[in-house]
Amino acid sequence: MAPPLCVSQWFNTDHAITLDELRGKVVLIYTLQMLCAGCVMYATPQAVRLWQDYRQGTRREDVTVIGLHTVFEHHHVMTPATLLIDGAGRLRKNHFGIETEQQAIADIDRLVAEFDGQEFQLNAIKDAWGWTNGSSADDALIELDHWFSLRHQANATLDFRPSLNAFVRKCG
Repeated sequence: MAPPLCVSQWFNTDHAITLDELRGKVVLIYTLQMLCAGCVMYATPQAVRLWQDYRQGTRREDVTVIGLHTVFEHHHVMTPATLLIDGAGRLRKNHFGIETEQQAIADIDRLVAEFDGQEFQLNAIKDAWGWTNGSSADDALIELDHWFSLRHQANATLDFRPSLNAFVRKCG
């Protein structure tokens, strides 16, 4: 999992943002400094454009863009960095330096599609087994495990629990 954000002061929001509250969304974090030429000329305008594009687009519920102003201790290596966190809260990318906007969009869209696919797979399993939409992956795993334990105790010839456990855990 991505580590929690440790921020001393937030701007342009009425509360402290946590990665837990953003679970289910792809989170793009730009770390910037105003004394960094690459940050001012490239990364900050890029972050604003991506924020506007995703906020106004059809995927606005799927993506959050955050800009974090940081203090660099080594001025000779001042450059922006980007972090990309998937919908499950895992840090999937840590890029140091300037990156093309096309690459950032491709990475974001890939993670959105990947998470949508996992959610679709889990929902298909839950629908097939009659679970409610409020069921979590853990609930699904517990119920599947229980069902297969009962089938196994009834001398079923095949036990699919290991493969289904891996599948449901991947989806959750």
